[in-house]
Amino acid sequence: MMTSVSASHLSPLTRMLVLSGFLVALAAAFAAFTPAYALTLDQAKAQGVIGEMSTGYVGYPSGPSAAVKQLGDGVNLGRKARYGEIAAGQGTSLSVVEQLAGQKLVQQAPAGQYVHDGSGWRRK
Repeated sequence: MMTSVSASHLSPLTRMLVLSGFLVALAAAFAAFTPAYALTLDQAKAQGVIGEMSTGYVGYPSGPSAAVKQLGDGVNLGRKARYGEIAAGQGTSLSVVEQLAGQKLVQQAPAGQYVHDGSGWRRK
């Protein structure tokens, strides 16, 4: 039969050691689910797996891996929040800000990167 021990019956040092062990185990578990090499947006663009779109968001010229999709989704969430702030501050709609940002991002994309200008993906 298994008995449980209440944390109140443990000395402060023992509680600290148990907590430390738990935190180490938690960190190890988290590390197991974190890719050893995290791709940056610039690296993904240079590799041609993410490109700028005229909508103001990033997209995928071909089927993205889970890591690339996670990166792109995170970028797009951040952009949408920022575009919303700009729209509210300027008294305009989100769609206007998205369109203007998209035009600028596609124009500023360096040669060799993929862009989607509304008619499909192409390499600049």
